Amino acid sequence: MKDDVLRAQAKDPAAFARLVARYGNMVRGYAAGWVGDAADDVAQDVFVDAYLRLDQLEDPARFGGWLRRITHKHCDRRTRRRRVTEVDTELVAPAEPDVDGAWLLDAIERLPAHERIVVALHYLGDEPQKDVADFLGLPLSTVKKRLHTARGRLAKRRPEMIPTPETVSLEDRVALFVALRAGDRDTVRAIVKRRPALLEAAEHYTDEEAFAANLPLSHRLTPLILAAGRGDEAMVALLLEHGADPDATCGCDAHETALFAAALRGRERVVAQLLDAGADPTRTNHVGFTAADVARMRRHEGVVQRLDGARPKGVMSEGPTDATGAASMREGRRASAPAIDDRRLVTGIRALDLLAPLERGTIVRVHGAAETGLTVLLAELSARFAAMGGHSVWTSGGTGAWQGPSLEEVVRDLGIERHTTVVGQGALAEVEASSVTRDPVALFVFLGDAPEAEVEAALAAFRDTATITFVIDPWVEVTRGVRAAPTLAAPYDAVIRTSRALADAGVYPALDAAHTDSAAAVPSRHEAIRAAVRTAMSTDAGASGVARHFAQWFSVVRTDTGHPGEVSTLEETLEGFATVVGLG
Repeated sequence: MKDDVLRAQAKDPAAFARLVARYGNMVRGYAAGWVGDAADDVAQDVFVDAYLRLDQLEDPARFGGWLRRITHKHCDRRTRRRRVTEVDTELVAPAEPDVDGAWLLDAIERLPAHERIVVALHYLGDEPQKDVADFLGLPLSTVKKRLHTARGRLAKRRPEMIPTPETVSLEDRVALFVALRAGDRDTVRAIVKRRPALLEAAEHYTDEEAFAANLPLSHRLTPLILAAGRGDEAMVALLLEHGADPDATCGCDAHETALFAAALRGRERVVAQLLDAGADPTRTNHVGFTAADVARMRRHEGVVQRLDGARPKGVMSEGPTDATGAASMREGRRASAPAIDDRRLVTGIRALDLLAPLERGTIVRVHGAAETGLTVLLAELSARFAAMGGHSVWTSGGTGAWQGPSLEEVVRDLGIERHTTVVGQGALAEVEASSVTRDPVALFVFLGDAPEAEVEAALAAFRDTATITFVIDPWVEVTRGVRAAPTLAAPYDAVIRTSRALADAGVYPALDAAHTDSAAAVPSRHEAIRAAVRTAMSTDAGASGVARHFAQWFSVVRTDTGHPGEVSTLEETLEGFATVVGLG
């Protein structure tokens, strides 16, 4: 086992596959004691997480205990997210391997928490008691005692055995997506030959989980969609050769195919591969855009021409008519808005300019839960700085996978890579270099897993070199409610918080009026309007009309919108809100 760990740390996929095969049932059994029939989903997340973190394991001989801690973390996250009553997390182990697993999934739900995981591990994992004891870090005597008690409880309620249906193995599902991201065609070929059903499988963990566990971001993409978006032509060819459906959609809300993924990233050669395989260029996503529309929004001219040329005669998209026209609309809407005077920075985002006016040298604390539109808001701010002739730097206080390649992936997906640089170490040097040639410079620091004090120690230097600095809380902690809403206090000059309620109502940007503020001095009329808006947003009677005025189209283009961005001058913002709250 130790040798396999060492080989896996050296990125040997076969060695990692052996580790998954060795521990797969144990992890699945442990998870079943917490999350029941979601155990397979949790186990997949555990092994992807473990693969990405292998270099953090210092002692290969302790792989089992290390993997148990990762499993415990994922089970805890899943139960917290579902708001299930917390259970005793003391660990336990197995029983006689004569009970059918399908019945057990139901039966273990009724066991006390301290016995539940023991039974699941032994019945579903079929592991020797000593191995289970080692995995859980318990004395063997404790394992046997808890096993005996649990066996007695199960014997009292044991019904007719229910056959367990054959399922695709956890090992293959995990190995497939690891191999896809690594570009390992040999492993992918072997898996899809053995398990062709996996051609339609999908990655399925949330952005919140990805951030927390340093996983690459996932949006329920099939193998073909993932390969197409990555521009891996050889992998796309392999998957198509083995029967992947070029028109299969993702499991995400957008209902998009591999053609959309390739068009979004400007992968012209992959688009050609998919069209040759019969992909339908007239298919639309959930808001009516075709892949050509998506490419047009991102100005991928070669892709647009190829897709338009593949349309049957007479079939034209109703989306933007051409890249130049769509771009000119956006630039026209930007021209009169985002601006910097000697001190004040007007973003053109109505709710932000009203609630938390920003100034040069401002340091902003940003606090937003998953799925409240925070990422899009930050990307829009980068776009606004670009419209002012500036540049943005996105960096992280952490060192995990999410803060590196996946942060770059977010920047590309949101279409802001032309004016946004992602850096790991050396963010201050990048800002200083940018400030010589570009003004303004916006710095976005994602706290990630970094000690907050280390980031705050650098804030004084950032204040002197960056036009504005945004410090973003770890989203998983915000989502769980671990971190309290920020207050306006040193060293921060402004706070921005997104609202779950507004996001659920479809109001974007979903800025929380009660917790979005700045220390910038404003004229008395601005203050009066802001106070009236906050009062209205705090009451059921007034919130709906004001909230509708918060809503604003952004120029950041995702695959679900091609609308040109809306901007407002400060005067337009104040007069608009004044009218809504009756101060006009």
